[in-house]
Amino acid sequence: RNGQEKECKLCFKKFTKRTYLINHQNSIHKNETEYLNRKLTASDLKFNCTLCDKQFVNEILLHSHLKKHETQKFEYLRKEAYDESTKEFKCKLCYTKYKFFSNLKAHLNSVHKEEEEFLNREIKD
Repeated sequence: RNGQEKECKLCFKKFTKRTYLINHQNSIHKNETEYLNRKLTASDLKFNCTLCDKQFVNEILLHSHLKKHETQKFEYLRKEAYDESTKEFKCKLCYTKYKFFSNLKAHLNSVHKEEEEFLNREIKD
């Protein structure tokens, strides 16, 4: 109605419509309904994210949130890795090419886990 996004108070996901938020809460948070219809207290929010200031009512929601930090970790490489001519994403460390950015991220997390510091550097051919 007022153009403001509605935010889920349990996982902080944002929605353009209140009905989308309610559908989300009814399907995703059916085990946490006790928290949905009341104001959350400090004693409810026992699980803190170590990477940002968000707090959660249980460990499951915290772990789900931490995965989001993990998936956003390499986002800064998206533009740099994309080769418009081949429509592929190229690893700057070993030049392996991937059709999807998600595959490049999985590659970086497994093959180059110990070399993450080099991803921030400019590499000259």
